[in-house]
Amino acid sequence: MDLRLVERCQRGHADAFRELVDRYQARIFNMAYRMLHNREEAEDITQEAFLNV
Repeated sequence: MDLRLVERCQRGHADAFRELVDRYQARIFNMAYRMLHNREEAEDITQEAFLNV
């Protein structure tokens, strides 16, 4: 992930968070779905990833 973008998210910049989600949500979801073969769990993992930022 783009470190500067993550740092901006951690400082509370909503625009940076939106950009981060736009860039990586599909990739994270697809990877989680391939590993878990469960849509709901993949969605949960994707959400957790962004909450941890």
